[in-house]
Amino acid sequence: MNSPESEQSDLVQIGVLADKVGLSLRTVRYYEEVGLVEPATRSTGGFRLYTPDQEERLLIIKAMKPLGFSLEEMRDFLQLITDASQVRPAGRQVQSLLKRIDSARSDILDRKAALIQQVEATQLISHTLDRAAQNLA
Repeated sequence: MNSPESEQSDLVQIGVLADKVGLSLRTVRYYEEVGLVEPATRSTGGFRLYTPDQEERLLIIKAMKPLGFSLEEMRDFLQLITDASQVRPAGRQVQSLLKRIDSARSDILDRKAALIQQVEATQLISHTLDRAAQNLA
């Protein structure tokens, strides 16, 4: 387990966090405003401080955004991950979480299948354009 000193050294300010995950300060603040991520604490000077867990959340959000997930879907997914990481084995609660995880996994697999179809369609179009260009050469 991390000591308080190592946990303190893992804390980064919002600008460092934004750079690490490849998002703008404005975007990180927006995700904080809509409740997708929140600082672990604030420094004595009032600066937002974030842990590696918040960095991971932002990376997940960043991955979900171009896949068309809504803010609500992102919030639900992140809550599911949080709930699953905090559960102590107890029958009904575990079963409920497993059902939610299966549902989320099913949604992800459906999105993956749709993306594969889109990639295949773009490959067909690209090959058609290549043939057209070769006919002109």
